[in-house]
Amino acid sequence: MDVVRRAYNWLKGTSIVYLYFVQEGVNYKAFHAIIYPLFAQYLNLPGHQYQSIKSLVSLAWSMKMFFSFFSDSLPILGYRRIPYITIGLMTMVGSQLLLSVLPMPDAYYQVSINETSGECHRLFKEEPQNPDAPNQAIYYIGIFLVWYMGLACADASVDGLMTQRSKLEPEESRGTLISYTRISGQVGGVVAMIMTGFLLNSIEYGGTFCTFGLPMNRVTLIILAITLSGVLYAFVWTNERDVDDKDQKVAFKERLQLFWNLLHQSNYLKLLIFCLIITVQWTMKTPANVKVQKNWAKVEPLTSNIVSIITSVLAGLGMVLYIKYLLNFNWRYVLVINCLFNLAMEIPVVAMTVFGVFRNQYFWFADDLIESLNRFWFVYIIELVIVEYAPNGIEGISYALIWAIMNIGRVIGTAVSNIIMSPFCLVDDERYTRDNGNDRWAVFYSFLIGYGFSLASICAIFLLPNQKAQAAAWREKAEQKQNQNRFLFRGFLIFCVIALIVATGLNCLTMFESTRCLVIAGGAGCGLLHGTETDFCILYN
Repeated sequence: MDVVRRAYNWLKGTSIVYLYFVQEGVNYKAFHAIIYPLFAQYLNLPGHQYQSIKSLVSLAWSMKMFFSFFSDSLPILGYRRIPYITIGLMTMVGSQLLLSVLPMPDAYYQVSINETSGECHRLFKEEPQNPDAPNQAIYYIGIFLVWYMGLACADASVDGLMTQRSKLEPEESRGTLISYTRISGQVGGVVAMIMTGFLLNSIEYGGTFCTFGLPMNRVTLIILAITLSGVLYAFVWTNERDVDDKDQKVAFKERLQLFWNLLHQSNYLKLLIFCLIITVQWTMKTPANVKVQKNWAKVEPLTSNIVSIITSVLAGLGMVLYIKYLLNFNWRYVLVINCLFNLAMEIPVVAMTVFGVFRNQYFWFADDLIESLNRFWFVYIIELVIVEYAPNGIEGISYALIWAIMNIGRVIGTAVSNIIMSPFCLVDDERYTRDNGNDRWAVFYSFLIGYGFSLASICAIFLLPNQKAQAAAWREKAEQKQNQNRFLFRGFLIFCVIALIVATGLNCLTMFESTRCLVIAGGAGCGLLHGTETDFCILYN
């Protein structure tokens, strides 16, 4: 009977992980699917400001580090995971409820509807319907930030629970549980993409539907209902007793010491540095991307969501094949092959779109599909490494610190790319309406700069172990020489803190009308916006 009871408890605990990841997939994908049509289309934010908003909002994901440490070290009523899952989900409920009841401002552009033919279009050359729309974005950023923080809190606790269970798997099949949770997340992502793709495809959000569709606040009401189902399930049907004993004493100082020792281990430090380098280089993208997508490729929200659905389906199928055939394949080879294949596919698509050889929204998203799959595999490989490195008792914080570093890298990469790309004056809408040879070359050069940084990221691949056996060997060696890396850790920590403060400040400059035109904020220079000079811009005339 004891065996049956433990098997039943394990099934309960595992089922909440799978179901939670379906719900998380809905929230995560819907959150990001709303950002583009709301901020880039409905409120018409400049490209560099839109990029900075995505970067700043993602900082909330870095809070997982603190939520994970609380979940590891501060049990509530004897439970380390369930209370934090519930708190995070309830925070999401509150922010989604607020978004649902707030009235929507008018869209930036006027919309013309031909009652006879039923056709509709936005009046780009007419006076805007709501010129103040970009300045109203600041109110939504705060609410979206709370939404994402709630998601981070719940996800941090589930990640800890998932890592605990993954460590119990046999070495030859370790990683299977993570794979199935990722497949569950892709299922939720497909649901979110179908929902947002059709409901946010009205003309005001850059879509094609003239009369069908819902405003953003009504879409978040539907997401709220899905989140509530997750709250009920987590509260009623979650179990963690198969990996945690209720009578187990959790010493806060002991967990803090474990975490401190982990930070001084060379294997974990190399993983942190690797993740920071990769995310900084991958995030150094041109701000012209969103403008090309909007003005030249004519991408509609429905198309974007269809591509995301295809990406999720392919990622899920790829995960099934990986479990069956490649679970013990060299991790370095997987990432290098993905990176090179992504660049080989993306450069021709971008070149043909920018130079007007072939401009089509479906063609444009062919490379986006490959890039999304590339990033998916990167995240998955990192998760497999974390399972090998995470010490018992601090599984959550070991997992979350990696994502905190990656989000810091995104903030740094966005700020640096804004500065590097500013001489091309890519935030000026005139470039995309004029669309002459100089404009096209300036945009293409900015894409090439981003590709150069992506290619350079391969140089950091040797900071990553090639498979489980090498990861175990690195971990054992590092545990024997913990105190030898204290100067490296302190230098890395100081760099991250200073870079994060400076980069966050630069990104914040893009939020305000008086500073978003500054070169250090990624603007074209305030002189250009006031019509007094264009000499600063590369290939402008």
